[in-house]
Formats: sequence, structure tokens, C-alpha cells
Amino acid sequence: MSYGELEIEARVLGRYLVRAEPPSYVVGKYIDYHRRHPQTGDRFDRFLLALSSRAPFLAAVADSYCSRFCKQSLLRRKLVLLLALLECSAESSRYLDSSDGANGVLLWATMGWHAGLHVLALAVSLIVVLPVHVLHSLRGPG
Repeated sequence: MSYGELEIEARVLGRYLVRAEPPSYVVGKYIDYHRRHPQTGDRFDRFLLALSSRAPFLAAVADSYCSRFCKQSLLRRKLVLLLALLECSAESSRYLDSSDGANGVLLWATMGWHAGLHVLALAVSLIVVLPVHVLHSLRGPG
């Protein structure tokens, strides 16, 4: 992958994970890791990465599918890497470690909202990603 493609991938996946633009430091480390340790995958992995690199919601769609059916996918490994980099960054750890200070009702409403978004993303993934996965499985590895 080119530098530009990795930068876009890191920024979109970062926005998906922390709902904010990832710091330049994190993006740089993500790119540096991929230059030192090139990641390869099959056609389906490449499809998932191309889909998830377009927008945070599409990253949620791809991740929702992978969380149920492709736990060892390249996308999941990249998300774990990026999450670790975000956790180590002082700038972005505030998104991961902070609470909204919400009261009980608002907390439950927020959790319900996020659960609903996950269900929506999973439903979309079954419509969009599942047929592609089946086609790639019938074609064989590659």
C-alpha cells in the first residue's frame, strides 16, 4: 500500500474507533509499522479494507461482520494495532479512558444508541458483505 492509502486507512479507522481524528503521531506510527511489516491478505481481506477505508460507518459495517464471522481477518488485526497505538497516545487516550460524566438515564440511553448502531451495522453487513464473502469463498483463496 502507498503512504497515502495507509494514511487514509489510519484516519478513517481511527475516527471509527474513537469518534475523533487520530493524532498525527498515531497515523505516523501506523504507517511506519506497515512499512516495516507489510500486511498481506486474500481478496476478501482487501475488499474489507477497501470498504472500511471509505468512511467510519463502513468501517463499523465491516468490523461488525468480522466480529461475528471473520475474527482473524486482516481488518481486525489492523484495528487492534490502531487501538493499541491510540491507547499509547496521550492525545487520544482521553477518548478511550474518559467517561461522559453522564447520569444513569443518559448512560443507558447512550449505551442503547450504540447498541442500535451496532445492530444496524451488522444488518447492513449481512446485506453488503455476506454475499461478497460467499462469492470469494466459492472462488477459492487468492
